[in-house]
Amino acid sequence: MSFTPGLVSVTFRHLSAQSVVELAARCGLRAMEWGGDVHVPHGDTATARAVRRMTLDRGLTCEAYGSYFRAGSTRPDAPSITEVVDTAAALGARSVRVWAGERGSGEADAGYRSMVVDSLAAFADGAREADLEVTLEFHAGTLTDSPESALAVLDEIDRPNVRTGWQPPVPLDVPARLETLRRVLDRVSTVHVFHWPTTSGEVVRRPLAEGAGEWRRYLQLLRSGEREHALLLEFVPKDDPGELSSSAEVLRTLIEGCG
Repeated sequence: MSFTPGLVSVTFRHLSAQSVVELAARCGLRAMEWGGDVHVPHGDTATARAVRRMTLDRGLTCEAYGSYFRAGSTRPDAPSITEVVDTAAALGARSVRVWAGERGSGEADAGYRSMVVDSLAAFADGAREADLEVTLEFHAGTLTDSPESALAVLDEIDRPNVRTGWQPPVPLDVPARLETLRRVLDRVSTVHVFHWPTTSGEVVRRPLAEGAGEWRRYLQLLRSGEREHALLLEFVPKDDPGELSSSAEVLRTLIEGCG
């Protein structure tokens, strides 16, 4: 079992794709998750191929395509399954990230849940034809907002190429965050890495170094599983490119400590 340090490109939406990949390479990262909102727009396969080449040229892999496909969405600007899958394939991504609807599990009735699951199953079938894994965003405001609901959704989709992502649920304390990871451990794909403590209910982005002890516990738990994981840095303080070097160094040190 091993970890691969990488970067989620939406961390630096204000930079060009070339600048992002150059920055990631200089900081010793090895993988990218490219976002479908700015750097690799849904349906733009020409840009996807160009970004794939610049990523590989800098010695990084295209770990994931971070799409904004929301299963069951009726928004007129929502990307289609074909647009997202074709773009992820042109990018050479291993997996594509999607969202399990637009409602939290506590707000979704049976009909809505069924619609979202059917949409995700259709997406998974299309992705499998392109040899892509599907990673469900583990996030509030979706059906994968808790371990119980995420596992139920995965079981209802019942496709071998679908897994869940994981990131620390912000409102929870560390023991509760660890428990969410423990519950979904066998079904986790990529992991988004950040340190967002809460102060009086306000979320504050802090340097990863301040959360190193917390992340050491997460990595020790992930290491007990049987799957390789990409650990992707996301949303550094103030969206400052200058913060990435120290965050990357902390992440690499944590990975080496788990070896």
